[in-house]
Amino acid sequence: MGTASCQIRQSCWGVVKSKESLIWAEWSPDSFLFHGETGETHLLSNLPAFILQTLQAGSKTTSEIRRETAAACDTDDDDAWQRKILSILANLEELELVERQTSADV
Repeated sequence: MGTASCQIRQSCWGVVKSKESLIWAEWSPDSFLFHGETGETHLLSNLPAFILQTLQAGSKTTSEIRRETAAACDTDDDDAWQRKILSILANLEELELVERQTSADV
């Protein structure tokens, strides 16, 4: 699905345009991410790191992100999960690691 479904749905997410400036280092269970464009290093737990790595492969809708993360975490994609994923996406957006996209961006 990914990019194609972003053209027909509203809430699409992608990694910031400078994704080549993202450098990963992992020390279980956390990941460190250096964002070369901002010069900031971020400590990410497993779920935000999984979401960001998934989005590096291509844009996805909020629904796709919820389904994929729920399956990976072996949990239900319910209202509580939706709130959790939306909160993580908002935090990643605030850190300038992901951005909402329109069909013109994809």
